[in-house]
Amino acid sequence: MDPKKKRGKNITQAMFDACIEEMVSNQIAPTVTDITLQIGGSYTTIAKYLDTWRQTQSTQSGTVLSVPLFVQDASEKIGLTWWALVEQDVAERIDKANQDAQARIDVSNHERNEFLASTDHYKQLCEDAEHECERLNQAHQNDIITHHLELSAVKTELAVVAQQLSYQDKTIAQHEATIQKLTNEITHASEALKDHVVRYDDLMSRSQHDIADIKAEHQAQFSLLKKATEDSTLSSQKVEDGLRALLAEKER
Repeated sequence: MDPKKKRGKNITQAMFDACIEEMVSNQIAPTVTDITLQIGGSYTTIAKYLDTWRQTQSTQSGTVLSVPLFVQDASEKIGLTWWALVEQDVAERIDKANQDAQARIDVSNHERNEFLASTDHYKQLCEDAEHECERLNQAHQNDIITHHLELSAVKTELAVVAQQLSYQDKTIAQHEATIQKLTNEITHASEALKDHVVRYDDLMSRSQHDIADIKAEHQAQFSLLKKATEDSTLSSQKVEDGLRALLAEKER
């Protein structure tokens, strides 16, 4: 406790008695200085209490201590001088301690300000990081939504393509069936054509023979007709000559 504050305290008899009892129990000889250091108070007050206690102790022990007045005055002066030196030393130490404490407080305040500044800086970094995380999270969510939409569109396109492929498979199957049918028809037609060709060849061969026969017959008929015509021409000439002869005779 600050000695100046102790010195300003109001010391009671009970406080003094408690201090004396404690010092006696610890086998310490009570003095004004020691008591003042323990419980405070002014030198005069403690000295008065201590004189009363000493007189009481002397009376109880059957001896009366007679201290000369000049000794008491000298002791009080020495005590006051020593106490002033103690107070001065304590005050200087307190001032130095206050200065040291203030310097430490200034350093602590400076460090605290730097810490607060760095804290604000890191707080801002954390806020920026949180904003960036929110932005990235939102972008990620948007990417997921876009991906889902694209995936849904792809699924729809695949379903359409699957339907088209199924339709094309059915169409191909129908075309294959039609091709098989046409192939069979072509095979049948080819066989029928072969039969027709054979019949045509046979018919052509027969026709050529028939034509040859007809030509031969026509040639024979033409020869007969030509001969008949020549014979008729000769007959006509003879008749004409005969008629001319008759006319000539008539004119004579």
